[in-house]
Amino acid sequence: MDSFQTPDVEHLDNWMEIVSLAYWLLWVAKDEAQAKVHKWQKYDKRYKKRVEYGLPVSPSEVQRQMESIILSFEQEPFLPKLQIKSRGRKEGDIQDKRERHKVVWKGKKAKKKRA
Repeated sequence: MDSFQTPDVEHLDNWMEIVSLAYWLLWVAKDEAQAKVHKWQKYDKRYKKRVEYGLPVSPSEVQRQMESIILSFEQEPFLPKLQIKSRGRKEGDIQDKRERHKVVWKGKKAKKKRA
């Protein structure tokens, strides 16, 4: 969040909005995330204290688990809809012929008269 640099205030506003939405998404998903860490982190004193006192998961842990959280949503609304193919024309149905129009060509430009 702090490394984005731009001379335009409008771009900075857009960036801040995206970052705030991302942090909000992490905050909302923190209840779904479990306290999971890498194998090399499970012996860390800070991690053991967090588990001991029941502290909430960190935003980086929520970010690591975000894929599994999103995949746990119900998939029904995101699946493609079944499209029913049309029956088409009935056998023996005749279409009207299209009206033929005369081709209109662009004419030559008229010379301008000098006054």
